[in-house]
Amino acid sequence: MPRYLALSCALIILLLFSACCANRKEASTVDYQSVPLDHEFTSSELAEMNNSFAFKLWQEIDRKDQNMFLSPYSITTAMGMAYTGSRGNTAKEIGQVMGYRYNPQQQHLLFQASRNQLDEVQGRKKAQLHVANAMFSSNRNKTRSVPEFSQILQDSFLSELKYLDFNKAKETANYINNWVEERTNRRIKNIVSEQQIAQSNDGLVLVNSIYFTSEWASPFNEEATGEDKFYTSSKRDEDRYIMHPLMHQTDNFYYARVPEGELLQLPYEDYDLSMVIMLPDDIDAVSAKLDEETWLNWMNKLDKFSKVQVTLPKFRLEQTLAKLPDTFMSMGIKDAFDSDRADFSGILSLSPNENLYITNIVHKAFLEVVESGTEAAAATQIGFAVTSAHPVRPQEPIVFRADKPFLCMIIHKASNEILFMGRVQKPSLAED
Repeated sequence: MPRYLALSCALIILLLFSACCANRKEASTVDYQSVPLDHEFTSSELAEMNNSFAFKLWQEIDRKDQNMFLSPYSITTAMGMAYTGSRGNTAKEIGQVMGYRYNPQQQHLLFQASRNQLDEVQGRKKAQLHVANAMFSSNRNKTRSVPEFSQILQDSFLSELKYLDFNKAKETANYINNWVEERTNRRIKNIVSEQQIAQSNDGLVLVNSIYFTSEWASPFNEEATGEDKFYTSSKRDEDRYIMHPLMHQTDNFYYARVPEGELLQLPYEDYDLSMVIMLPDDIDAVSAKLDEETWLNWMNKLDKFSKVQVTLPKFRLEQTLAKLPDTFMSMGIKDAFDSDRADFSGILSLSPNENLYITNIVHKAFLEVVESGTEAAAATQIGFAVTSAHPVRPQEPIVFRADKPFLCMIIHKASNEILFMGRVQKPSLAED
């Protein structure tokens, strides 16, 4: 019997662009500070930007008493592709909200550095970590595409470029959906609809997908898993619980007690990857105040290797974020969704009475955690339309009992990049 891959996470972000006829207004120019030619673009620098954005987005979408799961990495990568083709005030707004420090002609070099480092994980073959990007554009755009944009997508994002017949909306949507399914082990389905393609007016779609699956460095013993109470309140109220399979093991892990609760880091077979679990004293209070400073403090505290008795539920999370345009507009990205004011002239070269703007952003994510490891997947679609510490071994193991709501983050430790993050309020079982 093959070993089950315990963690599976898939994320897709879909950016759907549409083209429309419009009396296009001139966008304001934005001055960027020049970066020296010898400047070194690093994955850690991008991770810092992405993590900061992740917590800003979390505050916008977190919901009390609900499970939540997303891939900040996928969303920022898809938006990074869109940013590369933005200009003027559109670029300024995207850059400010996303936390990008460089202009659209340079920011992509950070994504290139990050991608190179993540590819090292895949090369070691201890975990599967697949990142895929693509631009699906109308056949009509073959002669209207800006060559520099297509080249950057290929060089820095390793993006596939596909020109399809958008007049055949059903076939085009099926093609894009099949592409995503193949790259997320069938975990992410129906990222784009036939109606979206039909209404794009020969626009285009930018897609990022990320798929991760790995076994734990220290797997849980399936025979030790048993039904027990999982409390749905941080205070472990006796009248608020469900019966759920809880996994158990005792081993040496990085553990810390912080003012907000308890922290545990569970490594995967590839030690560059791990899951950080925050077991808060009050899930709502911690989730509401989660920010970059808090996260960095937590990671700095995880420096003691201790013997820990771990209890963790088996669980599955699935999430669809379909109203991200509204979220981004409330955060300050406005022109990109305005058929008159959007400036994506770095993507398509259009006639004076046409314009390209974002109509849809869809993000789907999946996570499954079992005894042997984790599987996670996510995808994001953007649619456009025209218009080493010494071990500490206590005599008695520390008890870490995650039988109540907790936060979890899957991280790339070398860069401190948060690839996936979620809130487990009420765990659900995997399908048989």
